[in-house]
Amino acid sequence: MHCKQLILSEMSMHQWMSRFAVLVAVLSFAGAWWLSYQHVVHKDEINATAKNDLMVITSAAVSQIDLLLMKVVRSAEVLASELSKGRLPEEEMHALLRDVLASNVHYFGGTITFRPYGYDESRKLYSAYYTRSKNNALIYQRLDEVYDYTSSEYDWYVLPMKEGSRWGEPYWDKAAKTSMVTYSAVFYQLESDLPLGVVTFDISMNQVQTIIESLDLGPSGFGALTTRDGGYLYHPNQAYVQNKKNIRDVAKEKGDANRLIIAKDILQGKSGVIDHISTTTGQASWLIYESIAVSGWSLQNTFIKDDLPIDVDILRKEQIRIILLVVIFLIASAFLLFRAHHGEHFRVWLFTVICSFILMVGIGSIWHLALTYYSSSNVPGVKISDKETLKAVVNGYTIRSQERQLETPYYVPTGIYIDTIEFQSANNLLIAGRVWQAYGAGYPDEMAQKTLKKQS
Repeated sequence: MHCKQLILSEMSMHQWMSRFAVLVAVLSFAGAWWLSYQHVVHKDEINATAKNDLMVITSAAVSQIDLLLMKVVRSAEVLASELSKGRLPEEEMHALLRDVLASNVHYFGGTITFRPYGYDESRKLYSAYYTRSKNNALIYQRLDEVYDYTSSEYDWYVLPMKEGSRWGEPYWDKAAKTSMVTYSAVFYQLESDLPLGVVTFDISMNQVQTIIESLDLGPSGFGALTTRDGGYLYHPNQAYVQNKKNIRDVAKEKGDANRLIIAKDILQGKSGVIDHISTTTGQASWLIYESIAVSGWSLQNTFIKDDLPIDVDILRKEQIRIILLVVIFLIASAFLLFRAHHGEHFRVWLFTVICSFILMVGIGSIWHLALTYYSSSNVPGVKISDKETLKAVVNGYTIRSQERQLETPYYVPTGIYIDTIEFQSANNLLIAGRVWQAYGAGYPDEMAQKTLKKQS
């Protein structure tokens, strides 16, 4: 009788332990699922808000650029309309062109160009051209006396005469040291559809550049602008503009499939957002692109996801709680699966080994979180990890100096050379190396001297 009672007592103990393990497994699983759901929702809300804000920023910039370009189009089309009403005296025609350029300081130059024998039957070519000097004065020149603009290489005249008014391809002006682009408006022979010539205005991309570089795209984000065909009008790496790089060329060079998708979309005037992994830095980012209606150009903004305004302490705590609940669920499940509550030596040892392994994985996961998400990883400032980000930072400083009417800042090439790294103990690391700076001929002597004093 006593043995039966003991067996029943042991059975009831086993059942109680089994039911308790089931309860712990169910509660920990439900808790882990709920916290995981809340964590995903929290991150999705942050991502959705940030993405929406970036799309609004991009649309606002597109509107600003659209208004700027529309002004150029209106100026050219209004003047072309006047010329289509009939031949004007040369002085009056020149005065109209000068007035437009004088009232728009970001117009670098402009022409009134006629087809062969279109202005004067005794003169084959006629092209009146005004450009700006360094002191902002307008300088007159006859382009027809410099070169034959009807040659196929001069698309600012040839293509509009064939296809109608249009924006030309960007080009780098060595004298002005800036990217330029030309809008050509066709004017017609009186009471005829026969093109008589073109009115053109060249604009510097500096004003457009200011709009793009003033965008709040996070510490490491940057913007770029391309034509409908993908030619770079603006990029923080000015070599892309100077060397007439195309977005397709860059995409193929870097093996960037996402930019090939964007190249197809902008050709069709589409807009969108693409999740992107940088082929240079490996950082996750968004590529937000939108077409500019008046020109067909495309503004492309890159935002690095690491710059999202996430509280890393909250993020780490949420994930640690999930890990702890998952560990508890796995231990309870292993307890039930291997029937450790029966007390058999083999089952108890097997459960102990599995439990130890689960705890080791859990501790390792928490260590990984501690090393990945820590307060100092969210240090404010720009994380420069590629040439594009560096160019954006440098250009931003230059533009802000100009806006505040300060002297143009000097940029000193600086590098770090590490000779040796030695682990002296578990907590001490000795690094030996040098920090160098290169001063060219254009730097003030006193600046180099002050730097040397600081280093000494």
